[in-house]
Parts: sequence; C-alpha cells; structure tokens
Amino acid sequence: MLRTIMQMDIATVEHISRCTDLPAHTVADALRSLERIGVITSGAEGYQVTLKWWLEVYRLLARRNLIVREKP
Repeated sequence: MLRTIMQMDIATVEHISRCTDLPAHTVADALRSLERIGVITSGAEGYQVTLKWWLEVYRLLARRNLIVREKP
C-alpha cells in the first residue's frame, strides 16, 4: 500500500485496492492504522505519505527493491 501511495503521490482507497488486488475493507483498515501512527495523512483527494515519514518509507521500499532507486 505504501508503494502505491508513494508512486501515485495521492491515492484513494479504490486506487490502492485496484493496484494491490486487496479488498477495499482490508485497504481501509490498513490505511486507518497507518494514519493513526502518523505515516500517512488523508485529505479531500486521498491519502499521502507525511513529510515526516517520507524518507523512511522511501528507504524501506528501496531496501526491499519495491521501487527503483535513482542514480546520483
């Protein structure tokens, strides 16, 4: 889910559900948990990773080879 949110910048439950092939209720539960601990924030357009957690989420996804690392 975090990968989807990072790639889309702002993602809705429907977008995340389609991208991950998970049921909407499972996605909504996970998003509530992530929002509760401050990793993501919700707005009128959807969910996005908070600035405070952005670098950590990026590093986690890069370590697990879930996103392409940019070359310096």
